[in-house]
Amino acid sequence: MAKKVTMTISGEMILIEYYGENFPLHPQEWKDYHSFWQEDYIRFHFQTDIGTLTIYDGNYDLTLLWGEPVHRIEKLYHQLLTDPIPVMVYGDERFQEAYRTENGQTKNLYLEHVCNVCKEAYEVLFKQINQKERNT
Repeated sequence: MAKKVTMTISGEMILIEYYGENFPLHPQEWKDYHSFWQEDYIRFHFQTDIGTLTIYDGNYDLTLLWGEPVHRIEKLYHQLLTDPIPVMVYGDERFQEAYRTENGQTKNLYLEHVCNVCKEAYEVLFKQINQKERNT
């Protein structure tokens, strides 16, 4: 469950930051260093001009580069939720080790976690945008 989700759009860049309900897990370290390392935090950095997504997960201290020639966040969201593995460009070995076949599909338990966080963040942002439109 998200504690906070933010979205920043700047030119060709969309940055979505997901702060989990346990954020910060290490309050003193967060106060002293503002480090996302081992925190309940995931950052999605989408570059629309070249169609790449960089995902950073602070809890696992993992970064992956996911590339697909998409230039709309809605299409990226759909592709990430339906079948993210074929378009993963770079990721830690932990991504590759978790692959397994289940009902004819390639699965990665960690990527499923990332996709679930992406889905939750997207839904929170969608509700925020709709609420703003209703209030104007």
